[in-house]
Amino acid sequence: MAKVSGKGVEFKRTISHTFPFQGTTIVEDLQDAANRFDYVRFTISDFHGIARNKTIPSRHVARFLRQGLGMYCGILTAGPRSDLPFIQKIKDLGDPDALIVAEPDTMHALPWAGCGEYKVGEVICEPHWKEDGSYQEACPRYVARRQLDRLSNMGFSVTGANEFEFQVLNEKTLEPVFEGLDVFTSVVMATQESLLYEIDSELLKAGVDTETYQTEYGPGQFEITMRPVKDMKIADSAFIFKNGVKEICQKRGLLATFMSKPFPGHLMNGTHFNHSLWDRKGKNPMYDPTKDDNLSEFAGHWIGGLVKHSRAITALCCPTVNCYRRMGQHWCPDIINWGIMNRHTLFRVKNTGESGTYVENRLPSGACNSYLVMAATLAAGIDGVLNKIPRPKEADKDGEKLPQTLSEAITALKEDSVLCEGLGEEFVDWFTRVKQECEIDPLGEDKNEDAYPAEREMYMKLM
Repeated sequence: MAKVSGKGVEFKRTISHTFPFQGTTIVEDLQDAANRFDYVRFTISDFHGIARNKTIPSRHVARFLRQGLGMYCGILTAGPRSDLPFIQKIKDLGDPDALIVAEPDTMHALPWAGCGEYKVGEVICEPHWKEDGSYQEACPRYVARRQLDRLSNMGFSVTGANEFEFQVLNEKTLEPVFEGLDVFTSVVMATQESLLYEIDSELLKAGVDTETYQTEYGPGQFEITMRPVKDMKIADSAFIFKNGVKEICQKRGLLATFMSKPFPGHLMNGTHFNHSLWDRKGKNPMYDPTKDDNLSEFAGHWIGGLVKHSRAITALCCPTVNCYRRMGQHWCPDIINWGIMNRHTLFRVKNTGESGTYVENRLPSGACNSYLVMAATLAAGIDGVLNKIPRPKEADKDGEKLPQTLSEAITALKEDSVLCEGLGEEFVDWFTRVKQECEIDPLGEDKNEDAYPAEREMYMKLM
């Protein structure tokens, strides 16, 4: 354990890496990286994937890297519009500050920030209780890291990437930047080159590598896919990507929204999560060339876990009231099943050689938090492997239905003891309270068109 300089508080590390305080090489590395910036954002992800930060002038950064930075301890629980639910533990403590602490290897540039005059950086943080230095275990990044640690203890790492769909609108009129259902259309794509190439260039400077760009099926809708990376870098990159796209568009008087279904009609935004596992010898345990379908017994158990826990992970993959307008629509299955190279199934399995054998989780909506999607997916798959859950028959059209409302999804999560234990009691309690008190109660769950304006007010700007 390490003591905060001048505070006399011992900070406990409950998972694997070393706490970044004074005298450690981690802090020195972060400080070296911070020296190139005029300002540094100390940023955490809330439950919704919204970036919450305090910005520090460079002359003070070293102190906060050593000591942590005070921020209201309930900020994780803020709703999409920053209203707060009742959390007994937080109230009992008197609504104190937590310490947000910089995480190793997360300092990066924000080249789109700074008004063209100042160099701005960002470091991703996790919150700790001031009383004893322990993690706030409800933090989405912490929840994801718990699953990565479990996977590492089994001898595996995860390689993965997200496919993001989003819509770009005029910030004032909400008119899309192009009309029509012009998927893959070169002429329409050419009209948006300035924006898209700026997104690619700026994100690459922030350490986020994108691979493909295209127009999608909806007005003003795009899909951008990420380059596969390992472990926490998957979710960190997604977090930087979504907030970066929104800020880059905002500078142009545009609104980028990942909201699942912002308007009536065809357009829907999803975030597919592709992932494969690798052992310490660099082998993919999902791949078995001796099998007719190239899928190993391990892959079958992983798929079995995903299928078994699908109803529970829906609350994390489709975390808003609005998400359930997308459920069961074109290429968004509402039946729990899996299939090889099959876009009509919930889990689409690719099986083209060792490097091309992986699972595409097609459940997550555009409004998801990628830390929680990764955590839920890994927790379900790990249970499948540990308990040798068999995979069901392929492309089963009679599979169980997914939850059709956020309330139903929350109930399914609470009833899944394996997922609740894997994700952590504090997280499940806080997350479900936020969803109930800050979203379901004020919005209701009617799917009629009259409810769209209230849903847009809740979700469109920040998600």
